[in-house]
Amino acid sequence: MIVVMKVGSPAEEIERISQEFADWGLSPEKIVGKHKVVIGLVGETASLDPLQIQETSPWIETVLRVEQPFKRASLEYRHGEYSEVIVNTPDGPVSVGKHHPVAVVAGPCSVENEEMIVETAKRVKAAGAKFLRGGAYKPRTSPYAFQGHGESALELLAAAREASGLGIITEVMDAADLDKIGAVADVIQVGARNMQNFALLKKSRRSR
Repeated sequence: MIVVMKVGSPAEEIERISQEFADWGLSPEKIVGKHKVVIGLVGETASLDPLQIQETSPWIETVLRVEQPFKRASLEYRHGEYSEVIVNTPDGPVSVGKHHPVAVVAGPCSVENEEMIVETAKRVKAAGAKFLRGGAYKPRTSPYAFQGHGESALELLAAAREASGLGIITEVMDAADLDKIGAVADVIQVGARNMQNFALLKKSRRSR
């Protein structure tokens, strides 16, 4: 369910009704668009009457139910406002979203040595990339296959970041490694094998 606020709604009023929704046991999520603010309500909303919500504030324009199963990923949930992600890198912030140029990510499958990863970083930057992607921890089908250099590879990625100014992307395999990876990476990659590892996803969400 989403609550669409009127243009010019006071910030204090938005905070007040967000707190009221929280008191109802819901999780309000504020989505700030170019012209309006939308409050997404996550939780048990099936029994709520939209008119009841509408009456909580004269600044509410409309209340809509979201029928999509994956609400946070739905454009309907954002009331047509496309999301934007800003990632701070040594070369400055990089904006990712529909209204921005494609941010190119490039790099090797795995980090092998410092000379290789630093030279690769310089070359992909010269080609127009904004991020260097390299694997420190590698998921493998066989337990006997090379699984990356681990923590030592993170140090090499840090060196490449400093030498090139690129943002760093690398994959996390284990929640125990999140702090170490977060100290180096500007974006944490979660691979297909872990997209149903909800414990890892939740901890990744709370990392820096």
